[in-house]
Amino acid sequence: MSNGPEPEANEADVHPWEEPGAVRRDCEPDRGTLLLFAGRLSHAMAVLSLCAPILAVPSWGLLIFVLVAAPRDLALMDSGCMDPAGEWKTRESRRAARTGLLTNLLCAGFWLLLVAIAVLRGRLHLW
Repeated sequence: MSNGPEPEANEADVHPWEEPGAVRRDCEPDRGTLLLFAGRLSHAMAVLSLCAPILAVPSWGLLIFVLVAAPRDLALMDSGCMDPAGEWKTRESRRAARTGLLTNLLCAGFWLLLVAIAVLRGRLHLW
């Protein structure tokens, strides 16, 4: 029987990053700004591909990058392995990429419709 106060936990068992709102200092930095820039740029290129269809190619590359990287980063943020400071930017980048995807599909449909009309009218010979 001890008269002094008993320690609540061993110092080795105390992890300050496990406290509510705390973040580990050795976790990966967030890529929210990069993903947000790539997502918005892909959406802008998708809109501009209506005038210049060649812009759809880099837009698709950026879309794929954001749509693959954003969910991965969000999962890492949820597990505490990545800094959650850029979570809203990462979520917004995913929204921008989805909007860019829809815009790209609509522009591709527009260009395919124009090519089909030109072929049917005999102004464009594909073979």
